[in-house]
Amino acid sequence: MEAHCLQSIIYSTFGPPNSFIMARVRISSEDQMARINRIASRLKEIEIRSPKELVERPSENKWSAAEVIEHMYIAYSLYTDKLNTSLKEAESSEKAWAELSARRWVSLLLNNFRPKNGILKMKMKTQKMFEPKLMPSKQNEESLNKVFAQMYGSLDHLRQCAVDSRTLKIKSIRFSSAIGPIIRFNVSEAIEFILRHNERHMYQIERMLDAGYDGWFCYQE
Repeated sequence: MEAHCLQSIIYSTFGPPNSFIMARVRISSEDQMARINRIASRLKEIEIRSPKELVERPSENKWSAAEVIEHMYIAYSLYTDKLNTSLKEAESSEKAWAELSARRWVSLLLNNFRPKNGILKMKMKTQKMFEPKLMPSKQNEESLNKVFAQMYGSLDHLRQCAVDSRTLKIKSIRFSSAIGPIIRFNVSEAIEFILRHNERHMYQIERMLDAGYDGWFCYQE
């Protein structure tokens, strides 16, 4: 999404930055790793569904479960080099951190990006670069295996980033988000945003497949 589009959504929903007060999101690497493991575990349960279920679109204008997972991987791939570079540039910390606070603008995005009480508050039009490459008619067992393998690989990398970040001074090293330069992340914030993006789509997949939905990916207030 272009920066001015994201800014427009935020302003129209919440007003300009000085018009709201929001508690900052607290970020814990331990919590992040637990959530990464939860996503991986749930994907393994979804992976055993029939190819037909995974590639079938709920409607003509909505993605299939396989397309959603491919989108999750594509979105993550845009952060891989940014995360690697930031972790490499960060200095070692004398003491491992247990919890950090996201900055105000980032907290605003994080708090409204994942589903709450069954509602997706912040809806965005997907940019071309984030769209899945394979149409359902082109998917087969081999391509489905590849989609899941890529997603598991991205989760493994994200988990390792969460582990490595704990002993580094990461707060001051920031990079532009994949949705535009108006939002800049440090490593912990980026991991949290990626996780909430994935949780948002896991909630979508569970509802789509009626996959024993237990509400775990939809936070309650």
